[in-house]
Amino acid sequence: MRILNMALSMEHMVQAFYNTSFRKHSDEEFANQGYPNWVRPRYEQIKQHENEHVAFLYNAIVATGSRAIAACEYSFPDSNSREFVALSEAIEMVATSTYNGAIGQIENKDYARALASIMGVEARHAAWINSAVRKQNPWNTAFETPITMNMAFNFIGNFMMRGSCPSSNNIADMLPVGVREVSPLAIPERVRPGQAIQISYNASERAEGNDMYAAFILGTGTLYEKVWEENGQQYVMVPKEVEGKGAVYITIVQRSSEPGDGRASSSAAASSSSSASSSSGSGSGSSSSSSSAASSSASSSSNRNGGIAWSDAALAFFDSDIIAGPALVMFPFDSRGKSVAEGDDLWNWLGRQG
Repeated sequence: MRILNMALSMEHMVQAFYNTSFRKHSDEEFANQGYPNWVRPRYEQIKQHENEHVAFLYNAIVATGSRAIAACEYSFPDSNSREFVALSEAIEMVATSTYNGAIGQIENKDYARALASIMGVEARHAAWINSAVRKQNPWNTAFETPITMNMAFNFIGNFMMRGSCPSSNNIADMLPVGVREVSPLAIPERVRPGQAIQISYNASERAEGNDMYAAFILGTGTLYEKVWEENGQQYVMVPKEVEGKGAVYITIVQRSSEPGDGRASSSAAASSSSSASSSSGSGSGSSSSSSSAASSSASSSSNRNGGIAWSDAALAFFDSDIIAGPALVMFPFDSRGKSVAEGDDLWNWLGRQG
């Protein structure tokens, strides 16, 4: 039931988004922002879908005699319908990735089929928003991207009002083992492939002797870049391979050895002869970084420090390895598969509200 409660936690947040933020934006406001008159009614249908998802998951959990996790109070930063649309794309994208990650952890085939069905609907929502409404790519790569339950938990927490959850919500007993709050990851407003960026996070959980890596997570694999310090600031190289790949999650992990299966990509190392520009969000510095594709042979049954090892092609790290994140960045592409200029497509949440 822990995985179903994780899915319900996500749906509580999504439901709150559509039942509160959506109500703030009228038909007139959508029209004033340039949206056709059919856009807002479609969102009404999406809202109903999310209400039904909450009801289904709640009933499935309590039918077994287990306790269903309750909704908390949430706050969303959208101030107009255009910001609402952008945030709705991010939320639907992360919901899809959460279900994709959860399905592999479900042993009951009936529950797995149900989660797969919901995931398909969430993916349709995301595709419709990004293509029909936002006029961008309707999909990312040939495979949906899974995220870990800890990544999903911290995504939800970014919109959760601190102290607002009912006392009956016992995280240790109700959610997947090892789920915990980690540091937010601050990244620049513009993230460009092949350039170094300054990042910021709290590394207090770093174990002595471990190196820090930024994991760039796509449906086709995870690219790792080693984090380095220069003049007291942290930097990482953005792999060129993420260009034109749509949605990419970034999270910081700690490793005692080089992550992945050792197959180095051609991502350029930062030059030690030039300094990073924090004002522009890009730069370079001394680094021995190299990207590695995630190993698809990672054991799906092994656990370490309560974390989950993922066998999916896109993930090869443990939840217990995560230090900060996730952040979500879009690298859009056109109908010919060519990368297009980055827009305002960065979602980089900086911790819990309140």
